[in-house]
Amino acid sequence: MLNDPDYFKHTRSAYERPNCKFRCGREKNWQKPCPQGPHPDGSCGGTTECAPFKKGDRYECRRPLSAGGPCADGPRADGSCSQCHPPCVPQPTLRVIRGRLVLFTFSLSVALIGFLLPFSQRRPETRLSPIDPGPLTAKHAQFTEKLQCAACHAVHSSNKALWMKALVTKTDFTNQCLTCHAFGGPERKAHNTIFAGRPDLKDTTCTMCHTEHHGTNFNIKKVTDGQCNACHQVKFESFSKGHPAFPQNFPQRGRPSVQFDHAAHWNRHFKNASVAKLAPQACAACHTVESRAQGKVKTGSFEQNCASCHAAEIQKKDLIFFRLPQVNKGIDPKLVSEVCGAAVSPDSPASFESISTEEPTAIMAFLMGIDPSDAEKYTEAVNHLLLDMAKNGPAPLAALLDQRAGAGLRRRDLQGPASVTESSDSVASSKLLGDLNPEVLKRAVCAWAANQEYESQVPAGFHGWYADSLELKYKPAGHADPVIQNWIDFAAAAVPQSQEATEQARLEAARKDFLGRTGSAPGTCTKCHAVSAAGGGEGPRPLTVEWKTREAVSNPHTHFSHGVHVNLLGGASEACMKCHVMAPNADYASSFKGHDPVQFVSNFSAIKKETCMQCHGAEAKTQAGSQIQQNCLLCHTYHLEPKIIKK
Repeated sequence: MLNDPDYFKHTRSAYERPNCKFRCGREKNWQKPCPQGPHPDGSCGGTTECAPFKKGDRYECRRPLSAGGPCADGPRADGSCSQCHPPCVPQPTLRVIRGRLVLFTFSLSVALIGFLLPFSQRRPETRLSPIDPGPLTAKHAQFTEKLQCAACHAVHSSNKALWMKALVTKTDFTNQCLTCHAFGGPERKAHNTIFAGRPDLKDTTCTMCHTEHHGTNFNIKKVTDGQCNACHQVKFESFSKGHPAFPQNFPQRGRPSVQFDHAAHWNRHFKNASVAKLAPQACAACHTVESRAQGKVKTGSFEQNCASCHAAEIQKKDLIFFRLPQVNKGIDPKLVSEVCGAAVSPDSPASFESISTEEPTAIMAFLMGIDPSDAEKYTEAVNHLLLDMAKNGPAPLAALLDQRAGAGLRRRDLQGPASVTESSDSVASSKLLGDLNPEVLKRAVCAWAANQEYESQVPAGFHGWYADSLELKYKPAGHADPVIQNWIDFAAAAVPQSQEATEQARLEAARKDFLGRTGSAPGTCTKCHAVSAAGGGEGPRPLTVEWKTREAVSNPHTHFSHGVHVNLLGGASEACMKCHVMAPNADYASSFKGHDPVQFVSNFSAIKKETCMQCHGAEAKTQAGSQIQQNCLLCHTYHLEPKIIKK
């Protein structure tokens, strides 16, 4: 059909040209248009069936084949068609009708604008203006009072071209919004976050969700579920109808900094008759909701929650830094007398028998680089250290500590003030040795150099550095003692100075004394304070002890108000365990084996979506009869850390 050049000739087709302003009346009424169609002026062109053509001295009928071909009567003698019909009434085409409507609407709009312009000068609350889209929200109105419209809109002044461009161009107001608003991530990215798995996400604009000029009391922050579904690929009707299930470990996404085995305490320790009276009776005894607005759950301090059972235990765990080990030979009595004075009477070398049968402490073996089980090899080094301490007090110990601390630990924020003038290389030792009294140390070392025990003069209730018998110790003042924390940090952050197995073994032994979770060492702090390893690879790695409680890992775009729920579910004594149910078979201890963090195992079963649906389900209603909310903004926020820029 389309390849036939004669298909649309008047002799073969009743085709109506679409650019004609009128359509045939017969086509409108009976769907059978005449071949001629209307004239350009709108008059009927179908009163005759053809327009005869003069050929020589005669006229020929030109009726098209679609209408039956040439008629039998033929044209009249004057050349007019012999087949005449009454005229139809041609009708305007749809295109003409639309054009007339557009012209009418435009004219009416211009007239209405002209009529309403005088009302623009009236008071804002009563004026009706075609150029005023409406009042701003109350907060925005305060900021734009001086500049008015120009605070957000570009001023076109008398440039008519810009006015016309503004009529057909969609304006992006995001840059204007960002002069006052800031966020905790890329401003134009969805949720102010760059999602690694979605590089195809396009930039957003503020007006996609927020629109102004809806009135003084309009809530511009309100976003409908439909707006969320407009961008999210996974679309659902409501929380109870289509919302994805919660993650398997929700809400325990990560290991806490303070390790507390709820199951062990609740099911075993609190049943002990000796502490039963001190044991909490409900979750609210240790946890409190800070405020109804924020809804954060705060855990009480050590003094509030733990001290009644554990305070006295901590004060009994002395740190043993130096212990006089068994040595094979004594120090020359003349040298001891020169350093310590005539009051010291060392044993004769000929009859020497070591007063100690112990090995050096693991930390001293690590600092000195000696094998604690081989007295033959370490005797000379120990005797040399004793004489050095007798002469110079704590200085030799400080040198060993600073040498082993390394630059990484020297830069760390160790606890407490330094007792000596600090340089970049002495910060570690000054914080570790703290208030160690040089005179006490010298008297104790002189006794040990003479192969004698030292009698302690420590009064009852004393805490701090002291020497007793064959050991140099530190007695903690209690929980969070800064010196004890520094020593544990030192052991955790120290690294071997070589890859030799003996060097690594010495460090591991020292760490076991300071970070071990059992026994009488102060390292039992790590029973509660988590220890994390840095980096990878084999052998001892730098460790970090988490002394401070940190916020639980959570989705920054999800929020939950504990305060509201606690009040609705019967108060703090009952509400917690309606959602947080203890998992009887959870192996909580497995998450803290060794010093490396492993997969966290919570004491509590994961909270499932069905738990929330008990209240936020399709049929759940309040006592007043209204349905409980389950819209997106009830639990989710769009922006990341929104804030106002102060000017």
